[in-house]
Amino acid sequence: MKKIGIMIFVLMLSACVSKTDEQKFVNPIFYQVMNPVSTGTWYTQITPTEMLSSNKGTDLKQKCTLIENMMEAVTLQCEGAYEPQDVLQYRFVPDLDIKGYRGTFVWMYDKGVNEKKFLSHESLVIY
Repeated sequence: MKKIGIMIFVLMLSACVSKTDEQKFVNPIFYQVMNPVSTGTWYTQITPTEMLSSNKGTDLKQKCTLIENMMEAVTLQCEGAYEPQDVLQYRFVPDLDIKGYRGTFVWMYDKGVNEKKFLSHESLVIY
């Protein structure tokens, strides 16, 4: 009887170890579609594993890895939209101090994986 209990325990333990945990954003606002503030910016939607962008009939899908997951910001490391070997990092930061957009203003910063600082940014709004 004791051996059966140990076998059941080992099977349950191995099932828990092999189960892959689905990543989720700490701040659920990041699941919303982010709308461009300017015409050069694309509609953007992110998940912990991909980034979807669209503009004027062109849709891009990038595979990503979640590297920062906080209430204040999310950072994704993604393969390039046109060349998968061109790895980029995108950081999304809500800015609650910016008002007047009838939604939450979000800064989207990007940089090459070898660059030290996020130098480029775009403006988005979540309604």
